[in-house]
Amino acid sequence: MADDSLLISQVSGRGPKLLPPSQGDGDGVEDEIDLFPDDPYEWEDFDSDGVGDNMDPDDDNDGVNDTADAYPNNPGESVDNDGDGTGDNADLDDDTCPTSMVCRQGFYPGDGILDSIEEDCNTDPNDPASVPGDSDSDGICDHMDLDHDNDGVNDENDPFPGDPCAFFDTDEDGAPDFTLMDCDTDLEEDGDDDGDGHPDEVDAFPLDETEHSDLDSDGVGDIADLDDDGDGWTDEMETKCGTYSTNPTSVPPDLDMDSICDELDIDVDGDGFPDDGDEFPLDAAEWSDLDGDGVGDNQDGDDDDDGWPDKTEVECEYKPDDPESTPPDSDGDGICDYLDPSPLDEIQENGLPGIGLFSLLSCFLIAAVAVRRGS
Repeated sequence: MADDSLLISQVSGRGPKLLPPSQGDGDGVEDEIDLFPDDPYEWEDFDSDGVGDNMDPDDDNDGVNDTADAYPNNPGESVDNDGDGTGDNADLDDDTCPTSMVCRQGFYPGDGILDSIEEDCNTDPNDPASVPGDSDSDGICDHMDLDHDNDGVNDENDPFPGDPCAFFDTDEDGAPDFTLMDCDTDLEEDGDDDGDGHPDEVDAFPLDETEHSDLDSDGVGDIADLDDDGDGWTDEMETKCGTYSTNPTSVPPDLDMDSICDELDIDVDGDGFPDDGDEFPLDAAEWSDLDGDGVGDNQDGDDDDDGWPDKTEVECEYKPDDPESTPPDSDGDGICDYLDPSPLDEIQENGLPGIGLFSLLSCFLIAAVAVRRGS
């Protein structure tokens, strides 16, 4: 498994430092200063030619490739013939010292290198033919050089310490993630940087061996994503509810929108009454039907179907949910005796009060009195 804990984060002089990844494209460079915020391999463009410095073979665009340029970030200089630290264009005496190693230490008999330097570089100070190697000609002997190929990545973090054209190998398979453009190398670029078996060109996460697809394009790989299709239902819930977790148009029905699919919901309409005891399990406004007439009690004006409206039964102080509990109506006028000012008067069809029993008795009494007086 590749060590993803280190990525190039910033450039210091010629060489980038390695820090833990942090921002945007994961190269460790804050997006505000990263010229290539979506490219984990690039962050600077010294010559502003649109090609990042890591891929650009000539960072300062002076016509001399960085590997041969003594001043890769100075378009006005490319050669320091005497190795004195001043480019030949600005140096008034560019042949003062024949080599950078000698120039740094001064002239001495023999091979021209200080004995102490040779001892540090593990060569023989008493043998003129024994001189320190300096493969990248940077003035630091190979034995002491932390970056042998001078590609800006220290050898301990460089999977290709002897090749300046490559320095990334995410899956550690010996093939570089990329090589610098126009750089002479025998290395072939890796077509699957993270080694997960999915080519980079079709891998949504080419540097992450644990992920390769992102169905809903939310930036979270499908393996780690709890909702692959981004439809608001977790993959686990969709499986339980019988819908497809990889199809955003396939979502579980949820009548009461409580995030529990109807298949698993014990109260589908969300009215607080479990379906097994709900006369209307798909109607949140109804749950009982006392008289079994198909009309829910909340909407039914006569729950017990006794012929008396529920409201009237309540006003008459009788039970609207008991068909055996009905208000008395002595005169049959539809007004219970409790509320009827004339409970013994009948109501005629024209709506006018008729002659009741009391009126008839009164008439008979008056007639009897009249007869007696007349006799």
